[in-house]
Amino acid sequence: TNPKGTSSSIIRNMMAGLVQSKRISLSRLSTIILLALLAIVNFRSRELGLITKQITEIAIDGLVKDYGMNINGADKTFSSQCMGLEFNKSIDSLIANTRQIFITMPAKAGGSSMKFFSTKCNRKKIDDNFLNDEEAMKEFLVDTLHVPSVVSSHLYDDKPLIRLSKYPSRQNLIIYVHRQESDRLVSAVNQVLRSLCKFAVPPFLNAEETTKKFNVQKNDTHCVLNEGPVVNEIKARTREIRFGSSDILTCELYNALQENAPQLIFLHYKRLDKLQMLLAKHHCAYLLNELPIKLNAIGSKKSNVFLRNVKKGGGVSSTVALEDWLHEKSDALEWALGLKSKASCQAKTVGMETELFGCDDEVMRVTSASIDAW
Repeated sequence: TNPKGTSSSIIRNMMAGLVQSKRISLSRLSTIILLALLAIVNFRSRELGLITKQITEIAIDGLVKDYGMNINGADKTFSSQCMGLEFNKSIDSLIANTRQIFITMPAKAGGSSMKFFSTKCNRKKIDDNFLNDEEAMKEFLVDTLHVPSVVSSHLYDDKPLIRLSKYPSRQNLIIYVHRQESDRLVSAVNQVLRSLCKFAVPPFLNAEETTKKFNVQKNDTHCVLNEGPVVNEIKARTREIRFGSSDILTCELYNALQENAPQLIFLHYKRLDKLQMLLAKHHCAYLLNELPIKLNAIGSKKSNVFLRNVKKGGGVSSTVALEDWLHEKSDALEWALGLKSKASCQAKTVGMETELFGCDDEVMRVTSASIDAW
């Protein structure tokens, strides 16, 4: 440690981490080594030592922001690909220079809100989730002279993103809205069972059949369902349960993104409010006073759904609130029911999440190099 307290071990560990993570060039590393050597020398001149310390702190601060080095032992990781969602920051500039923006996501990642936003922004309704349907995409092209500039669509699997990736252009921007799969699954189960209790959507529209299958007992405050049939619906991946990130973020998709290098951003779903503001600024400023738009957001609203556990002999052992049931079972649902049996390249997805969630605004540019590092 020099007289002003700059730790040589911190700098040494930082440099080692940079080399191992392949995030720094040899020339830049040489500069850092020189600064490190200057910092650990016990200068007789107090002024020279202070100046060297200041230079070193500037270098360290820049590296922490640019390369993600964690010198204080915190869990947060930063990335050179991180971007900002404030006005006049990097995403703002990118959107300003892009003509066509595709906003894509799995189920329960803000898709309904973004589709409604896109409809209002374009002043035109597009076929629901049209990126999954080739005929709908052709209709999108020929329907009007002016192609809508901001379009949003849920993804059913990896195919739509693979298709988009094959047409890279500086005039096109793909935004993938991400939600961690276990968290997304809990939200999807919650929504499916709420809809079931209202007999509001297929395959639960027939109230008599649904009541018999799930032994539904409901009033104004409670809806009680048998646990067994509910577990079967989760295993069958009914409705929103089905279209998750593990169906989209596959080896095939990662390979296509690396090979084609489209202009691509990954964004955490909780940052959609800020994204809407930036999109409206450049494509539909008349919407700014109406934002944010939020649909189907369960949030903290307490569910009225309860699950009834029935013993093999027919006796009821317990009835538990759905939130409590999911809290206890969520970690086991995926593996016990084989919900990710066709998933692939999950190590890359974990690496991506580490990088994405470490960004201050939880948004980052995705490049061939970053995918390779995951």
